[in-house]
Amino acid sequence: MTNPAPLHPRSGTVKTASGPTTILAYRDCPYNCSGAELINMATAANYAGPYARIHPAKPIFSEASEVPFIWADKYGNFHMLVHLFLPDAGFGDGPNVGRHAYARSWSGPWTFNKDTVACNTTFDFDDSPAIGKYRRERPNIFFSEDGEMRPLFLSTGLQEMDSPSSYSLIPPIGAGQ
Repeated sequence: MTNPAPLHPRSGTVKTASGPTTILAYRDCPYNCSGAELINMATAANYAGPYARIHPAKPIFSEASEVPFIWADKYGNFHMLVHLFLPDAGFGDGPNVGRHAYARSWSGPWTFNKDTVACNTTFDFDDSPAIGKYRRERPNIFFSEDGEMRPLFLSTGLQEMDSPSSYSLIPPIGAGQ
C-alpha cells in the first residue's frame, strides 16, 4: 500500500453514519506486488487513523493504475486522476498516461474512463517547441478557494528520457490563468 492521497472532510462532503470521515485513496499491490497495481480506498475518523479499507476483497476499479489524486467537486460528486498502466501509457510506453474516474459517492461505485486521456507526456510552452517526456505521474490539482472549485493548476512529476532524475512541473489549467 503506497502513494496515499487523502481527502479530508470539508463542508460535509465526506460523511459516514458516524460523522465526518477522512478518505484515503492509495495504490494497493495484491500478492506482494507480483500482480497488477490497483487503486483501493480506506476511511478513518481523522487523518491520524486507524484506517479501514472500504472494499477489503477488491479494488474500486479493475484497471491497473497508481498515484491517485481524489477530490469532491462543488456538487458533491467525487473524482480521481490516476497514472494508468496500458500499452500506450505506463513507464515510457506511450504518451497517454493520465485517466479520470468518478462516482456520486466516495464509497462508489466508481466509473473508470479509460478512453479519454486526462493528461499525456507532451508539454507545450509559450517560448519553446512542445517537448515529450518519458514519464508523467503523481497528478495533483490546485482549485480556487471561492467555493466554485475551479481548477487552476495541475502539478505532476516528470522524468526525461534516459534520466534517473525527476522533477515537478506546475502548468496553469485553462485560458487566462
